[in-house]
Amino acid sequence: MKLDDSVWEKLYLDIPDGDKILARCSFPLDSDKVFCAIDSEKRRHLLIHLPPSEKDYKDTHSRGLIATTRELIINNGEMIRYIDIECLDRFGYPILDIMAAEIAEGLINGSIQSATVVNNVLAKWRRFWGNIPNNMLSKEEQIGLFAELWFLLFWLFPHLGARAALTWRGPWGGNHDFEWQGSSVEVKGTCNSRGRIFEINSINQLENSINTPLNFFGVVLREEVQSDFSLPFLVCKLQQNFEDLPDSLDMLEKGLIKIGYSPVHNEGYEKLRLRVVEQILFDVNDKFPKITKISLADGFMGGIEKVKYDINLNTFNDLIISSSPNEFRLSKEKSI
Repeated sequence: MKLDDSVWEKLYLDIPDGDKILARCSFPLDSDKVFCAIDSEKRRHLLIHLPPSEKDYKDTHSRGLIATTRELIINNGEMIRYIDIECLDRFGYPILDIMAAEIAEGLINGSIQSATVVNNVLAKWRRFWGNIPNNMLSKEEQIGLFAELWFLLFWLFPHLGARAALTWRGPWGGNHDFEWQGSSVEVKGTCNSRGRIFEINSINQLENSINTPLNFFGVVLREEVQSDFSLPFLVCKLQQNFEDLPDSLDMLEKGLIKIGYSPVHNEGYEKLRLRVVEQILFDVNDKFPKITKISLADGFMGGIEKVKYDINLNTFNDLIISSSPNEFRLSKEKSI
């Protein structure tokens, strides 16, 4: 379900005056309980029908939004109570449209109270409100984030549960993408047709911390329209896993915001569908191909500040620790 932009365009043709609100049904073919509306200041509202059996609803904790209960007359009909969600920030309009669709979908079967549906949708979007990036992540950035979320969902979560989200350190400038006591993991994804060709972006990415083993997780991907897997799919699965775990959900969503991911661009992110061809965890030891500060100091001139290079792991099977999440084991000393 998607809100048609023409709904707002038609509303702006006739701006109301005073305290009046001009409204149109948002999804006339699917739901008659959600209306789009504008006021005399051209601010956008969502109006959600609130049955007499439900208590008044109010929410003032969402940045850029105010939700209150109002009695309104629409189309010269009878006085009816509505939850009025007022958008205070025009930069939040894209999220408001998505919220309208999600609220309408939640009310279709009538089994959930209006206030409950509204509250759930507001809670979902509260953290992302006010953090809407102007642009989508680049294709390379999407592939990199996909690889990290894949490792978090399918490799770490089955072993660590809620604590898995707390090991994701890449968004906060950690030495490696995932870190926990006694271990670190650097994660990379690639769509290179030649297989295990991964781009290393800095001299520190494959640098072992003192007395801490480093592993490299590489996932080889192929673009495939029929695949079930996309960034929004992985994000949704992780949110579902962490929905009853506030600290983990908080860490996940703050990390996504830090990276520049926002669900407001999900329609675009859904277009990049990926199939996992191979997923492998390597031991980054002395035989692993890498450039580090030590190797530069030993074999190159000083003064080098930035290094970016590709590694080819097609012939390094002897360094493979695991090629399946089912084979992956966290030893007791590596637990958090």
